[in-house]
Amino acid sequence: MKTSYNFDNINILIVDDNAEMCDTLKDILSQEGYKVYTSGTIALAREELKKKFFNIMFIDLKLPGGSGLDLLQEIKSTDNDAAVFIFTGYASLDSSIAALNEGAFTYIQKPLNMDGVKRSIKKVLKMQKLSFDNRNLLDTLKELSLKDTHTELYNYRYLVERLTSELLRAKRHSTPISVVMIDIDYFKSINDVYGHPYGDVILKDFSKCLNDFVRGNDIVTRYGGEEFVILLPDTNKESAVILAERLLD
Repeated sequence: MKTSYNFDNINILIVDDNAEMCDTLKDILSQEGYKVYTSGTIALAREELKKKFFNIMFIDLKLPGGSGLDLLQEIKSTDNDAAVFIFTGYASLDSSIAALNEGAFTYIQKPLNMDGVKRSIKKVLKMQKLSFDNRNLLDTLKELSLKDTHTELYNYRYLVERLTSELLRAKRHSTPISVVMIDIDYFKSINDVYGHPYGDVILKDFSKCLNDFVRGNDIVTRYGGEEFVILLPDTNKESAVILAERLLD
């Protein structure tokens, strides 16, 4: 699951059937600027998890309706970015090992050392921010590697990847798919007479025209040189011909 982060608003969820414990921890962490929510049962916690992403969760080991480890397992199966602190007044070596094996960030014994808890929260947030920044960087680098630098359209590599996946999707759902290939006539003459910089301007302007012309789910790519390909998902032959003729006009 891809998580949408907002580090200006840090959400923390406390899951504990001890209302006094929840209120105390909520008051302390709210003073640190975090948005803190509480749930007294696993069922209520599940409802909160449907509403928003929580950067950090404090989950009691023993809860009405099940173990905190059950909830931990559910969380990690759907959102591995969330950091879970398992805390309990009945600590044991077995339960601590089980919590860490299930993906808990840490295992804390009650009563809580709040200075230590605050340090752990800041450590988690730094790790999440670093992971988020690295992921964004990788996404940006991947996006750049799939874009043509002159026209800012997707390149041949992207076309091959996307065409493969769209063909599989069309086959699986028995839907049509079409491809339109476009070539600019006499482009070599433009470069010869006016120079390559002017040819680049033509390519950029033409690419913008193509992007403005197609539908939202159509994919425009630069095949190479003055050749372009438009991938048309959910489009039959007749509709593709109509689009091509309109484009020629």
